[in-house]
Amino acid sequence: MHTSVVVLAVVAILAAAQHEFAVAARMPSPIVDHKEVRDDSNQYWLRFETRDGATHEDQGVLRPGPEGPVLYRSGSHKYTAPDGQVIELKYTADDQGYHPVASHLPQPPPPSPVVQPSPSISSVHSTK
Repeated sequence: MHTSVVVLAVVAILAAAQHEFAVAARMPSPIVDHKEVRDDSNQYWLRFETRDGATHEDQGVLRPGPEGPVLYRSGSHKYTAPDGQVIELKYTADDQGYHPVASHLPQPPPPSPVVQPSPSISSVHSTK
């Protein structure tokens, strides 16, 4: 009787510990380093790193645009995925949109060659 109570208590403790580990694994890693610089125009540079080694860097610079100043951004993210792969993404963002570059992103297919009509077909349809 006492053995079954002890076994049940141990199983309950192990189940609770497993739950705590799972919750801790999903918790965000705390920031261990943070730097930020801004000027009077609100242009900026910032960088931070978390305890697990993930980094983020971002820079915003104002440039002249057709309708006034445009904020151009560039930066990068780097972290280790759960499978151990290091994921790194670099980007720019401007008046033409967001432009990410990373080896793990799907790549678009190469453009199809432009097909020119053959001379024999175009001569058949021409009017004289």
